[in-house]
Amino acid sequence: MSREMERWRKFTPALVVAAAVAVLAVGVFGVPLGSLLLVGLFLLCPLMMMGMMMGMHGHGGKDDEGDHHAAPDGGTSERESESHAGELG
Repeated sequence: MSREMERWRKFTPALVVAAAVAVLAVGVFGVPLGSLLLVGLFLLCPLMMMGMMMGMHGHGGKDDEGDHHAAPDGGTSERESESHAGELG
């Protein structure tokens, strides 16, 4: 099973619970739909951030070797330069 499918499988119960709470809030407790949508909009930002952070950890594989970090211009990153500076001195 792919990593993406594994992530969806992991978070599906939380999504089902959130949908059930939203339906109960509107149907049983009489919460206005506009208020519920506003809260959902505010929650969207941190949820998207968490999703992007999880996506960042998915880059690379187990076959990556070493601690090499290339800068976008093809040079070495500051982190790599600092680690090699200690080796030279």
